[in-house]
This record gives sequence, C-alpha cells and structure tokens, in this order.
Amino acid sequence: MEKEKNNYIINLNDSNYDTPIDARLNEDNLSLVGNDEWPNQSFRRVHGDFNIDEFLNEQHSKNSNSSKNAESKESSSHARAALKKWAKDHHKDSKKIDSLKATTDLSEPDEGWAFVDDNGTEYAIVRNGKVYPRPVIDNDTSSN
Repeated sequence: MEKEKNNYIINLNDSNYDTPIDARLNEDNLSLVGNDEWPNQSFRRVHGDFNIDEFLNEQHSKNSNSSKNAESKESSSHARAALKKWAKDHHKDSKKIDSLKATTDLSEPDEGWAFVDDNGTEYAIVRNGKVYPRPVIDNDTSSN
C-alpha cells in the first residue's frame, strides 16, 4: 500500500486481480474504487447504537437508484460504441456520432437507445448491440 495525496493505493496479492485499488478515507467514510473488475465499495464508521435493519434499508434504496443511473449510462456508452462500430464496418463517417444525443425517449425505454442530432432528427436506434440506422445516414436502412 502506498499513499498518494489523500488516497491510498492498494495492490492486492491476487492472481485474479492485478489493477490497484484506490482507497479514499473521508471522515467516517471509506471508499474502495477499482476498475471494471472491482466493484466500488463504501464503508461507514458508526458511533453508538447501530440499527442494522435501518442501515440496510437505506443502502438498498441508495443502491437501487444509483444502479439504475449507472445502468443507463453504461447502456448508452455501449450503444454509442455499437453505432460507431457499425459506421466503421459500413464505411460511414463516424465523426458525427460523438455529437449525437443518446436518449431513451422511445415508446419502450428498455427497448434501446435513439441517437438524435440537435434538431431531433433520429439517426439510429440501437437495441442490444444491434444498429437500426435511419435513412438519413446515406439513405441506408440496413441493420447489422
């Protein structure tokens, strides 16, 4: 373990995990932050009486809300990556993809992501990694 500014860098002696973990201590809270292989974890020091049921209910509520947000962000980035790969594979200009907005304002939000420009023109819908481009992309209506 080594100290870096206000954080500690922890190197695990584990053959399954070779990325350092960033330990952040802030008053009574300890956070362990790694990469995609290591789930972020938070610990809180308690003083006096501790009601485990109340604590678990609070954590469940926080985790439910934050995991929904994290899933949306992650899904959006995966969808954008799928759209970029589709553009590259089909020899389309992928520069504009970064400026498109990813939105779940579809009739069924879990169905996928729509990519629209500033005017609301839909360029593609991505569902489960499959790209459905709109004719505005060089009049191409094929999917992968």
